[in-house]
Formats: sequence, structure tokens, C-alpha cells
Amino acid sequence: MKERPNSANAPSICPISRSAVFAVSYIYSEITNYFIQRQSSGFVEGLNNKIKVIKRRC
Repeated sequence: MKERPNSANAPSICPISRSAVFAVSYIYSEITNYFIQRQSSGFVEGLNNKIKVIKRRC
């Protein structure tokens, strides 16, 4: 039976991968909600973008 490597011998995760894993785990419920119920905040994000464009033009 092979021994499980301890944390001292295990390779470390690069900082970029660590931050990506954290980001996905932080918004996991929103990601799964899209695939389960096909709900997203796309409409609201688009509306916010249009408002910002109008504010910039003024």
C-alpha cells in the first residue's frame, strides 16, 4: 500500500491556480444556478453598461 504524501512533499499550487479555485468556489452557487435554472444576471449587467455609456456621453 502506498503512503499518502504529506504536505511537505506535495507540490504546491501556483498562485494563479489558487486564486482561480477560490474565485470559482466563491461564486459556485451562481454558476450552478445558471446550469440548473438557466438564470443569469446578463440583462441587469447589460442595463448597467448602457447606463454607464449614457453617463459617459453626458
